[in-house]
Amino acid sequence: MVWIKGLVDGCSRLLMGLTIICLVLMMLNIVVDVLLRSLFNIPVPATAELTAYYYMVGAVFLPLPLVEIKDESIKVDLFFNMAPEKLKALITKFAYVAQIVFFSLMFWQTGHDAIEAFGKGEFVDSQIKIYVWPGRYFLPMAFGLAALVSILKLVEHSSHSHRRASQGQIGH
Repeated sequence: MVWIKGLVDGCSRLLMGLTIICLVLMMLNIVVDVLLRSLFNIPVPATAELTAYYYMVGAVFLPLPLVEIKDESIKVDLFFNMAPEKLKALITKFAYVAQIVFFSLMFWQTGHDAIEAFGKGEFVDSQIKIYVWPGRYFLPMAFGLAALVSILKLVEHSSHSHRRASQGQIGH
């Protein structure tokens, strides 16, 4: 189990590295485009397309598994904190199962879409021809890894809950 968690953590950090690359490239691309456009009336070709199909998709979705690992997703726990421990454990398990279902469905659909885009050699024809199918793989990578993170968290939570219950700690 430890090696699986290490592998998932390493892959999540790799996706975060790709996120940083996307953000730096987006920043450089847009700054150069604005400068060249403003100073010499020469736009950088396909800036909007690269931003829409690569940079923004990577910046938004690739960090998702690491956000889940660090437990930094948005939560509303006003009523959760007031619940008894047994109910908290049940709600948490339900939340992990819901995440697993959601991320798995998103992985399946976006993976299918990415494979289809690859098969067609999907591109956008702007000032230059931009192949956009590689960016389609950002989504299934992020959703698939987020599903694995959720599975590991459910297993870990269930084993901790089971240990606490066998020691008589839940509900006291």
